[in-house]
Amino acid sequence: MIAGYKQTELGVIPKDWDIITLGEIFTFKNGLNKGKEYFGFGTPIVNYMDVYKNSKLCAHDLKGKVNLSKQEIKAYEVKKGDVFFTRTSETVEEVGVASVMIDEPRDTVYSGFILRAHPKNEKLDDQFKRYCFSSNNIRKTIVSKATYTTRALTNGRILSGISMPLPPIPEQRAIANTLSDADALITSQDQLIAKKRDLKQAAMQDLLTGKRRLPGFSGVWGVKRFDQVFKKQNAKNHQIQTREYCENGSHPVIDQGKNAIVAYSDQSEKLFRPPQGGVIVFGDHTRIVKYADFDFLVGADGAQILTVEEKNSTKFFYYQLCVKEIPNTGYNRHYKFLKEMSFLVPTLPEQHAIAAVLSDMDTELNVSEQKRDKTKAIKQGMMQELLTGRIRLN
Repeated sequence: MIAGYKQTELGVIPKDWDIITLGEIFTFKNGLNKGKEYFGFGTPIVNYMDVYKNSKLCAHDLKGKVNLSKQEIKAYEVKKGDVFFTRTSETVEEVGVASVMIDEPRDTVYSGFILRAHPKNEKLDDQFKRYCFSSNNIRKTIVSKATYTTRALTNGRILSGISMPLPPIPEQRAIANTLSDADALITSQDQLIAKKRDLKQAAMQDLLTGKRRLPGFSGVWGVKRFDQVFKKQNAKNHQIQTREYCENGSHPVIDQGKNAIVAYSDQSEKLFRPPQGGVIVFGDHTRIVKYADFDFLVGADGAQILTVEEKNSTKFFYYQLCVKEIPNTGYNRHYKFLKEMSFLVPTLPEQHAIAAVLSDMDTELNVSEQKRDKTKAIKQGMMQELLTGRIRLN
């Protein structure tokens, strides 16, 4: 055994740490259920998404309202230090996600889709509560013990029996401060990404409409119909089914979803090879537009492949499609709306120049997002090490 550590039911932990169950430190209670007519006004309420999206809750961030009697408010009152766990969801991976109220709310209640864990004692620091229920061991235990019928469920009895390692209060605070610093860095990176996205969006609106011209360009732009610019390619011959997706493979798979690449495959016989200059992939159901200048396979149904007539820039018209307002009719076909649109057509050199500016902005965005994602991964790994005591802070 490593000096300074001991073997426990949860594995090896520092000798000065304890093992406790959540039932030793919390009393659990289900939230309230009211009819739809009671919502939209009244007292603040902690809702499912407030908990699911945030590791901490602040009273001023709560947007939900519900109309209740004084007795109901008292019965479901939220207090500083209360921890909330998601009680039910579509998948077991989404139950038992925790968030802590870090300030003192006034006349605030909580929804029936979440569980309140009210502290019995002061064994957990409030800031430490933001992180300690997110360790891999606790998450795996909660998921494994959740029940599933038509929905995934957990309850206070299940959560009360879950064990966790307990550092001394000073170490809890040090761990929370370290992870909070990492969160602050991630937040600043998110803010920078949002700013760059806004700048790019503004640049697209100006450059793609001719409102702002790049140095060295002038003259009136032409206008062409959709069928004068674009040509739809046969995607069926290059399509694979969702069940054929692999996590690894020789060739990327592009579908109509949000991800640039959804999967991989080794089916070389179905490979689509774009012409020089690339192609546009349009999500017929989703209205999502992508650009691809590499060989790929087409994923499932709904991805339309578009090429652009010669002597025009595919990248430029990709950006034009990105700013087009395509009506949203739900999970229906939207390609028909494209066919009714017209497009501004500057000279080819100006198309290339505009596409280059916007492409550079995309590259900056991608670099910033990769840095943010790397920071998140580092923080996640650091959190697991700190919460299990494998790494100790001075």
